[in-house]
Amino acid sequence: MYCPHCGRTLVESGGKFFCYPGQACFAGGVAAALRERFPAPRPAAPEFEVGCRPDEWWCPGCGVPLGEGSACSVCGGTIADLRVRLVELAPHRDENGSWAWGHS
Repeated sequence: MYCPHCGRTLVESGGKFFCYPGQACFAGGVAAALRERFPAPRPAAPEFEVGCRPDEWWCPGCGVPLGEGSACSVCGGTIADLRVRLVELAPHRDENGSWAWGHS
């Protein structure tokens, strides 16, 4: 599973997913939704430079930047209806250590 905020590999522990570089924890309903929608994560595509950037979301199943409407062009998965919960319940720090509130 990949972080929807930055595209880095998440660590699963105790039913939660953690993005250690971004200090984000995906738990409860958010973790369950990610697990249900992206049950078989794929190897990340090497041509993308991961990182938390304003207005950019990543596919939790493929590790690629999401297209318009927060849909993945590789697997067809979407996080469009999860974006508000991802920002509110699993905030993420940017490359400078500041909280990344720039997602829309």
